[in-house]
Amino acid sequence: MRFNIRIDAIWRAGLILGGATSQNSYVILGDDGMHFRFGLLFNRTIPYDQVAAVFPRSWPFLYGIGWRPNLRGVIGLTGSYHDVVEVRMKRRIGNWAGVFPCDRIAVSLEEPEAFIAELSARTGLAEPPDASALAKPRRRPSRPKPSAVSHQPSAKAPAAKALTPDPSPPSAEGRARGEKAAPATSNGRAKAARPATPKAQASAPPKAPAAPRRAPAAPRRAPAAKAATPKRAVRKAAPSRTAVRARRSRGS
Repeated sequence: MRFNIRIDAIWRAGLILGGATSQNSYVILGDDGMHFRFGLLFNRTIPYDQVAAVFPRSWPFLYGIGWRPNLRGVIGLTGSYHDVVEVRMKRRIGNWAGVFPCDRIAVSLEEPEAFIAELSARTGLAEPPDASALAKPRRRPSRPKPSAVSHQPSAKAPAAKALTPDPSPPSAEGRARGEKAAPATSNGRAKAARPATPKAQASAPPKAPAAPRRAPAAPRRAPAAKAATPKRAVRKAAPSRTAVRARRSRGS
């Protein structure tokens, strides 16, 4: 029975470098054992009596795609990060490429559930339960049930506190002074009466009037304007000779 290895389209170009295609990437469950082939780099047959367990597993992104061995015995034959099945061996079955030990093979398949069921039937192993069935449902913590004994008052009632008599009313002289009856405190004792204070004393003294605000400062004097002086003094025109002669003739 043949089960094809799942290869996503995004990884096909990179896997061709190792000779991995959809035609030569598969797992065959034959009569003599399991035959794994993934391209030109992995081709191995494992007998059924070496299988210890088979179950689905996760394949993190850091593990990578392709032929992914490590020094802890895991050989990854993955063309996808999904539908990965791990086949665990009873003991180490040798080394891959002469360096990497092999006791677990993780392979991505197109039909992982059918592969697990068929391999479990051929090896006589119990088929692992569904992962969703293993998850325990979350339950809320149960609330404590109320006790069956009803809360009834006990036969012994608490002793009542002795009531203290009301404080005596003020006398006639106290009423004239304005005294009031002292109220009783929490412990049953009456407070001492205080003489009433006159209203004139009780009222607070009047507040002093607020000081008047300062008058605004007088505006500053504007600087006196300087008298404009002519740039050049206008010279008077000298009298002509004719005018001088006329003045002399008048004076004579």
